[in-house]
Amino acid sequence: MKSPKPQLFGPMLIVREFDSALKFYRDLIGLEGDGESPYAEFGTGSCRLVLLDHGFWKTVGGRAGPTPRAGKREGVVLAIKVANVDQEYQRLKSKGVVIASPPADRPMMGLRNLQVLDPDGNLVELTTPLKK
Repeated sequence: MKSPKPQLFGPMLIVREFDSALKFYRDLIGLEGDGESPYAEFGTGSCRLVLLDHGFWKTVGGRAGPTPRAGKREGVVLAIKVANVDQEYQRLKSKGVVIASPPADRPMMGLRNLQVLDPDGNLVELTTPLKK
């Protein structure tokens, strides 16, 4: 009997300030989901984003577990589709969210995007398909 293929669950972010991260992804970005320290889960379709409190992770993750640090995590970008990048830019900017890159067209990728930083400095890209 053949085993089923692995399925991607989604990224797990270990965060320093759980409540700030929860409010960012739930209230500011608008992802559906919820939770309370030390664990929250957001989902759309088959993908999930999990937030784990750093203090909790230290008790279950062992030595090999990643640690949040100041500034961006190099090589990791969380990509989230939104209805209108420009409206999101204005809304998030008015809420004091750190804008890493303002909205710009990316014709070779077929999208318009902007990039913001979450409370832990993770890069979050909001994208909207370019109109044809």
